[in-house]
Amino acid sequence: REAKVGSAVLRQIERLFSEQEAGDWYCTNFEGQMALEQMVQALQQGQEFPYPIQVGVVDHEMINAFALPGGHIIVMRGLIEMAEAPEHLAAILAHELGHVAQRDPIEQALRAAGTAGLLSLVLGDATGGTVLALAGETLITAKNSRAVEARADDFALAQLAQAGVSPEALAEFFELLLEEMGDPAYDMGWISSHPPSAERAAHAREAVQTARSYNKSISSQEWQAIQQICAE
Repeated sequence: REAKVGSAVLRQIERLFSEQEAGDWYCTNFEGQMALEQMVQALQQGQEFPYPIQVGVVDHEMINAFALPGGHIIVMRGLIEMAEAPEHLAAILAHELGHVAQRDPIEQALRAAGTAGLLSLVLGDATGGTVLALAGETLITAKNSRAVEARADDFALAQLAQAGVSPEALAEFFELLLEEMGDPAYDMGWISSHPPSAERAAHAREAVQTARSYNKSISSQEWQAIQQICAE
């Protein structure tokens, strides 16, 4: 049932963001998809998920990624273009895997209502770029969501360490967001659904073990393939 909900939400999002027919906005470069799947597989080590993970990249300039019910994770081209290293992408994928593991997307989808709810599902995750806090009840939901995001960050830090990738990557990603977009969570204050990026970066950096040697998440060739995943 959750997978069906996720598929239905995904179709609505496709209609919102794509002028093409539903299902045609995915980037399908084979080498890029294989490298992406290898990265995602490594980030699942030691964890059991309620459903198979399905990760897709869509050809959209928005800097974001989000999880949907049923194990769907969507990465937008803009996020890959902004990432300066594969570990930045790995950090965000680990965060989204945290949402899947904790079944956050189905709870959020059930609370969402109409287009506004769907847009909050998409635009308010990895970047916290849009906050639809319009009424008292929504403010409470947004406040609770910050705890959800913090748990997903902690899950990401644990899985990065499990995969041998430095938690520094998550800190660096949030700092890239600050440079690129400012900090919507800070600007919106307590009504934001996401903790301020600077706080999230500091928390991630605290998880780095200075005496440990960390690995690259994928090879340079595989990272190049992911960067070209939307190429024809």
